[in-house]
Amino acid sequence: MTSGDGRKQLGSLSSCVSLKGKKKNSSTGNLDCKRLKLSSRTSAASPHKMSTSTSPRETPLLSSLEIHSPEEAASHLQSRSRQSPEWYFREILGINPWAKQIEIADSVNRYEKTLCYSCVASGKSFIGGAIIPWWLTSRHPSRVFIIAPTERQIRINLWSELSRVYYSARIPLGGEMQTLDWKLDTDWLAKGFSPKDAMGVFGLHAPNDLIVFDDAQGIAQDVFDAFENASASGTAHYLFLCNPAVVSGTVYEAITSRRKEFHSIQIDAFHTPNVQANRVVVPGLIVKDKVDEWVQKYGWDSDFVRVKVRALVPKQEPDTLIPLDWLEMAKTREVIQHQGPVILGVDVARFGDDESVICVKDGRQLLPIQNDYVLQGNDTMQVAGRVLRAYRGLGAIRANIDEIGVGGGVVDRLKEQAINVHGINVAEKPFDEERFVNLRSEMWWAARESVDPKNPAAMAIPNDDALCADLSAMKYSVDSAGRIKVESKEETKKRLKRSPDRGDAYALAVFESYLAIAKPVSVYTQNSTLPRRPAWLK
Repeated sequence: MTSGDGRKQLGSLSSCVSLKGKKKNSSTGNLDCKRLKLSSRTSAASPHKMSTSTSPRETPLLSSLEIHSPEEAASHLQSRSRQSPEWYFREILGINPWAKQIEIADSVNRYEKTLCYSCVASGKSFIGGAIIPWWLTSRHPSRVFIIAPTERQIRINLWSELSRVYYSARIPLGGEMQTLDWKLDTDWLAKGFSPKDAMGVFGLHAPNDLIVFDDAQGIAQDVFDAFENASASGTAHYLFLCNPAVVSGTVYEAITSRRKEFHSIQIDAFHTPNVQANRVVVPGLIVKDKVDEWVQKYGWDSDFVRVKVRALVPKQEPDTLIPLDWLEMAKTREVIQHQGPVILGVDVARFGDDESVICVKDGRQLLPIQNDYVLQGNDTMQVAGRVLRAYRGLGAIRANIDEIGVGGGVVDRLKEQAINVHGINVAEKPFDEERFVNLRSEMWWAARESVDPKNPAAMAIPNDDALCADLSAMKYSVDSAGRIKVESKEETKKRLKRSPDRGDAYALAVFESYLAIAKPVSVYTQNSTLPRRPAWLK
């Protein structure tokens, strides 16, 4: 496609906006150059689209303009789109973004660096997907580069939203849409980069480049540095879309110490349409019932609620055992799938209002916690049956079970079934008595080491809010002898008003694999002295 053809294609898109706002047939470079008029009414967006608003704002369109050629149509379309992203979203894409989504697009239009940090399910990825065609339409030539912590995240998040608006737009957007690559013309394109490929980017000196960092809180610092070096000419615009679940790095600094460098937009759950209306206005966005549930379950000032609901950075108190940002990184960590061996961690409910939970560790991956692996209450036979089915179905080599109280009955029952089960009493002495007060402290410290970003064998965990809440809630202290003491389950339950059952099951699953590198500080060296391993691991 030549550059002229690209201009004609943009003209064909413009010519499709008729007086009635209906789609017309268009083909690249073959337009009837009769006089065209652009409607002066606001179109109704498709009601099923995620970004539908209850009260779309009326905006004046290009009215009473005599357009004689594709080039003239393209010029008017570019000018109008650049003047008002909202107009483009409603008239061309057929979506009705809500106020904060419009604010994000307006900021990208005006400012070099836009930072949007929000609660979960705020619709920021959807508007990010819509901003991409708007940027390309309003600027010619122009390029958009999309980066996320992993290539998979680009495909399932931002590129998925881009594909959705591309294929459902009121007006055909044209070009060649492929996976992570949308080309309209030479130097007129959108492209997704994996972090590895992003490190090789250089020479971003074009006048109309937009760089979008999705899930920016999980992107490595060297990737940010690579793009900043590549765009040293200062002509690129940046959009950072993130949750504020970090206490260091570019996103944290953008929210705090380097705030003046960014135009920042904060979206907490209480300013989203569904929560404000107390009903589903925009499908897919966070709802009030979920907000109320999390606040009641985890506490208003917990790091979980601060990040997921209030769009605030974690407090990161010094006695927090596992930092929340470590868990966020673990959720996006890419490891070899189903590498084995498979080990089960089973926390048996001690009281009727607790949960019995089965966690499955497969190599360096924690498999998603299935509904079948979470049982309300402590029925010994029922729990044993679920463990046995998981053990045999997944080909596990061992099941580590908390044998205190009711758990002892589960251990006994499973031993009768001739499977490799180990009952663990976390109140007993640790294997490394110089470093830890008890086995529970040693076990939980190993769980901490399992997600430490500095650990070259760190775990990947599923996107499980309840699990992350349990893991990030645990507290620890150091006694007068310098030994680490993780709070007891009873202390945690009293403080949280709930039992950290998923967290305990995770610790039981990963305990043995990370015990050999557990240290009071997270430093990994080849010559470190290792603690004594339990006999049953040899």
